[in-house]
Amino acid sequence: MSVMKRDLNFMFLILIIVTLMMFVGFSTFYQMKFYNLTEDYRTKLAQLEKVSTELQLSRSILNETSVELEVREERASDLQGKYDKLRDEKEKIEGERNRLESELNIARRDLADKIAKVVQLESDVAAKVLEIAAKAAQIASLQTDLNDCEEDYDICKDDLAACQG
Repeated sequence: MSVMKRDLNFMFLILIIVTLMMFVGFSTFYQMKFYNLTEDYRTKLAQLEKVSTELQLSRSILNETSVELEVREERASDLQGKYDKLRDEKEKIEGERNRLESELNIARRDLADKIAKVVQLESDVAAKVLEIAAKAAQIASLQTDLNDCEEDYDICKDDLAACQG
């Protein structure tokens, strides 16, 4: 029994050593796995921090771009309003200009007609002045003839009175 006991103790010893070696092997295996996982975790964490930093940078750039876009949209809206207002004012002024041009053309035609009438009236007046001058000359001639006739009448009247008396 002693041999069996020794064999059994030896077996237990081998079993304990195998168990310890397995424990050491598994511990080493898990330690290596844990080390690899820790390294992967640290690498992924560094990448995640880098991506997070890039994301924050992109977010801040996006916020700035969004603010600039809002400002540009406001400016575009203001400019569109001003453009619409100026376009309406331009159309109004063009309409007023066209109306004034047509009035000017009408006034020019009226002025040309009136100038033609004035020229016609001036020529009529000149003709009438000449006619009046001719009539005045005729009147003067007739007045002279009348005076001559009155003198002849007075002479005849004196002669008649002398003859009668």
